[in-house]
Amino acid sequence: MDDDPPVRRVIERLVRRQGIDAVGTASPEEALRVARMSRVDGVLMDWCLPRIPGRDVLDSLRRGLPHLPIAVMSGGRSCYNAHDDLLRMGAE
Repeated sequence: MDDDPPVRRVIERLVRRQGIDAVGTASPEEALRVARMSRVDGVLMDWCLPRIPGRDVLDSLRRGLPHLPIAVMSGGRSCYNAHDDLLRMGAE
């Protein structure tokens, strides 16, 4: 999930080149719906999102799908504290 269309398309292509099916979503709401309604093996999500904080999306995913692997990324400079937030949330 990434709200930036060019970034989302590049990530989808890179994942598919590895032989992995990928479904790109533009919004946290759409990502949560797809993750809950589809059989997904993992989530790669942007931490800096426009409407819903990444920590809220991560919390929702973890509550609804506790065994789902989730990888977090961010290219946003305003997300400088993402690392600390993620460690507090139990990231490895």
